[in-house]
Amino acid sequence: MKEIPKPRWTAYDAMRFDVQMPEGVETITQDRAYTSPIWYTP
Repeated sequence: MKEIPKPRWTAYDAMRFDVQMPEGVETITQDRAYTSPIWYTP
């Protein structure tokens, strides 16, 4: 399962300090969520 794409911390810094990001630098990351199976018996 993948999480919602979100800006990387470097994109936040570039916006805050008004810095131009170099060409080819990733500005979005997408985390993966993983959980262990939970066995539930009512």
